[in-house]
Amino acid sequence: MKFLQRITMVLFVFLLTGSAIAQITVSGAGSSIVNGIYLLSEYTPGGKVCYTRSSDGYTIMWETDRWILINGPGSIRYYYNTANTLTPPNVGWQVGVDGTKPAPVAGGSITSLLVGDGSSGSPYQISSLNSLYWIAKNDTAWDNYFIQTADIDAAETSEWAGGGWTPIGNLTTRFSGSYDGQYFSISGLSIDRGDYVQGLFGFADDAALVQNVRVVNVNIASTLGESGGLIGSNRGTVINCSSTGGSVHAWYDAGGLVGLNYPGSISNSSSSVTVSGNEDTGGLVGRTSNGSVTNCYSTGSVSGIKNVGGFAGQNNAGTISNCYSSGAVSGTSSVGGLAGLNNSTVSNSFWDTETSGKETSAGGTGKTTIEMKTQSTFIDAGWENTIWCMDAGINSGYPFLLWENPSGSPLPVELTSFTASTNGRGMELIWKTATEANNYGFEIEKKAVSSWPLANSQQLNANDWSKIGFVEGNGTTNSPKSYNFVDVSAQGKVAYRLKQIDRDGKFTYSNQVEAMASVISNYALAQNHPNPFNPSTVISYQLPMNGYVTLKVYDMIGKEIATLVNGMQEAGEHTTSFNASHLPSGLYFYSLQSKNFNATKKMLLVK
Repeated sequence: MKFLQRITMVLFVFLLTGSAIAQITVSGAGSSIVNGIYLLSEYTPGGKVCYTRSSDGYTIMWETDRWILINGPGSIRYYYNTANTLTPPNVGWQVGVDGTKPAPVAGGSITSLLVGDGSSGSPYQISSLNSLYWIAKNDTAWDNYFIQTADIDAAETSEWAGGGWTPIGNLTTRFSGSYDGQYFSISGLSIDRGDYVQGLFGFADDAALVQNVRVVNVNIASTLGESGGLIGSNRGTVINCSSTGGSVHAWYDAGGLVGLNYPGSISNSSSSVTVSGNEDTGGLVGRTSNGSVTNCYSTGSVSGIKNVGGFAGQNNAGTISNCYSSGAVSGTSSVGGLAGLNNSTVSNSFWDTETSGKETSAGGTGKTTIEMKTQSTFIDAGWENTIWCMDAGINSGYPFLLWENPSGSPLPVELTSFTASTNGRGMELIWKTATEANNYGFEIEKKAVSSWPLANSQQLNANDWSKIGFVEGNGTTNSPKSYNFVDVSAQGKVAYRLKQIDRDGKFTYSNQVEAMASVISNYALAQNHPNPFNPSTVISYQLPMNGYVTLKVYDMIGKEIATLVNGMQEAGEHTTSFNASHLPSGLYFYSLQSKNFNATKKMLLVK
């Protein structure tokens, strides 16, 4: 049986007995005979309080699994409520077998059903529409702490009298507390009235913190202004919140998430609500003034007359950074893909020129749909992979926030620099990252840009990339990291690129860098170092071309002591070490041979 219209209840408090209120008033019921004053009874069915009207015995009581409102003999059941609360709940009454529309509000104080005391250490726990409604009706608690502990269905607010949901916080008393939704949802919230500051929260003051709240399928309409799916007017802090589906309409300052952000802060939040209005109408925020909006996006369509933007209708002396919009935008004057009117700062923010239907905006950079679904668009703008993700099958391929889908793929490693230069050992590659997410490591690839001074059979194909090494990454980190790799075989003009590989096997390529390596034109065998030595020394040599190489060590009578190298090697500089800890002191010889080249040098072991 569907929920019916909420009728405003006037609550008279004369006396408190324990935690239960002594008297409640029922009003507005379709079966008007049940309206009136009910007094606390000594009878406690099911261990819960009971209220009786003294004139005729009409009773509100708990029966097995529900509250019932019955006549004196108990033979007629007018209304019932399945909320398992300690006292009769304020909302959620349904028509019983013998009742008629509308259903009344038949509750008293519901403080006793809330877990917690409203402090930061023991916040009130909000688990039902009934407890959420308690916040809206108790403005003396609007500076308290609240946490949501379950999804809440607010669909019945569409049938409540007086325009539906009553916002938490208004022009007279602002919400200044803390509400943590813990990512649970509030769905089907409905408001239809001619008033200011409409939303789940009406007016959030400077000290207010609203975080981790998901409102779904809102239906908010105001003939005045400052209305949003989450907050009508925000001066506080909004973090990790979303408004998904539904619609918001206001004459001015209409936003999918927040109507007016003055001078509040909104971060890591999103909206896909359809928004309409007259002036200052935006997909996420209608107007932001002296406030900040960071790491947010909107995808819903937006329509208005003046100052209309896919993301923000107007940005007045505020900042918008690392944000984007993709919804269709229509209006008459000051209409933009991202922002309709802007006299301040918009940085590293984008809009989809194709889906919005707008080639211009008062701020931001327009991108095609393909570009909006390309990671480099956002990586190059410095978007953080600890906040943003991209997956082809999520959010239609557009970026989304990590908290919205923790299993999504973070934006890949943010590479800040990549250089190649010659040093004494070969070509040294150095690269740096600002942040990393699931970074397994980097494969280093190279190809020839111009011919090397090698025989034809030894040339690299200029169209082919070849892997020459691997450097392990740092997994997930927010701190800058530096890497290097030395290519000892580089000759001529060479190009390099990095293949960054995630731990799940996904990979991306960096831009390529080019450099001219020193040309090695002859064979050479260097003197070992150190010399004399004990017990180890290093032997260096260079090869002008690829070839088979042997490097052997002999004693004074020509007996072979060790083979240090025996195999194919690339052209370039090479080093190897020789450990003589098992040999006696004395003079030894080391000999390098490759093709027609043969060279021998002496070394002295002194123990």
